[in-house]
Amino acid sequence: MFRISIKETHGQRRLVLQGKLIPPWTAEVESAWRHAAEELRGRKLVIDLKDVTVISPDGEDTLFRLMREGAHFTCCGVLTKHMLQRLARRCREVIGSVRPAPLDPESGAEIGESESIVDFLQVQTTTQWKEKS
Repeated sequence: MFRISIKETHGQRRLVLQGKLIPPWTAEVESAWRHAAEELRGRKLVIDLKDVTVISPDGEDTLFRLMREGAHFTCCGVLTKHMLQRLARRCREVIGSVRPAPLDPESGAEIGESESIVDFLQVQTTTQWKEKS
């Protein structure tokens, strides 16, 4: 089962993904992102991966395409963060830098442009590991 919900606030439109990101749902995610990107009126569009349980290779390719187009992500979990790190590295190789300004998974605050998503996710993973130890 897969579910896409949209949560609206004054500063943000959030696509909340839940379940397994596998075909045919990957095409639905791209379609939902493109549709949600219309009429943002200055708000940020964020894809929330916190409740995604499985990401297939096709799902990774979908997230990579969206990242290249400027998608912002929130997530939790070491594996999801690692996957986003790999995608960000691929993005850097393809376009020279990661275009999206990633968001802090905990607070939703935008990370400064001087930090890359890879560096940020490494810090977050290390911080959470230390807190649990």
